[in-house]
Amino acid sequence: MYLRFILATIFLLSFGSAEAQSIKDKLISQWGYQAGYLILPSYDRLRYIDPFSGSTETEAQTTQGLLYEISVVARLRYNILEINDDQSVGIGIVPALSYIGQGSKAGSTSGSSLGVNIPIEVSYNLGAGSTYNSAKDYGFSVHTGVDFSIPDLFISRKNVNEDYYSESLKNFYTLPYIGLGVSYWGNKGTKLHEIFIRAEFGNNQHSDDSKNAEKAVKSFGVRAAFVKYIGY
Repeated sequence: MYLRFILATIFLLSFGSAEAQSIKDKLISQWGYQAGYLILPSYDRLRYIDPFSGSTETEAQTTQGLLYEISVVARLRYNILEINDDQSVGIGIVPALSYIGQGSKAGSTSGSSLGVNIPIEVSYNLGAGSTYNSAKDYGFSVHTGVDFSIPDLFISRKNVNEDYYSESLKNFYTLPYIGLGVSYWGNKGTKLHEIFIRAEFGNNQHSDDSKNAEKAVKSFGVRAAFVKYIGY
């Protein structure tokens, strides 16, 4: 439902834009670095009650991971509506490749991995960075979207010999988010930079009667990034 609302908004704004410009004139790109901390949504994972006895009896155990990450991030934004030189509405994609440290709030997940997250967003942009014609020294932006996250690109290799579990670890999450950004000129006014932060949310999916259910907490995450505008 959340994603449908975003897509419907994008369509309506695109349809209502009367100004004809080339794609290049409205396409703004950035790259930089990102750090994050996330408590992922919980879920029920089936485990053997006594894996060493040969019994096939299982029980549901609540599993909830947490992540610490450092990423290389890019953002590609297309202005579907340029209200004036200093205001725009855009759609964007913000892919990141991350080195992740994994832990657990409930369950026993731990280790490190390479992961990816690919947010798709709608943004309102004001001032510097909003359009190529803005002459402002500072800019601000508000973002909302959905983050599609894969915490471990190599999880299938790790689970090959893991005979104690009858169900694999969850490795795909859909996390709605909201975010804020501040743009400013650096290096004596020759480079436009942006600092943005976003808060991500998710719904826990564990059963109340599963083992370790009382250890699960509300899902929440924060990602912050420093990026540079390319060719601005």
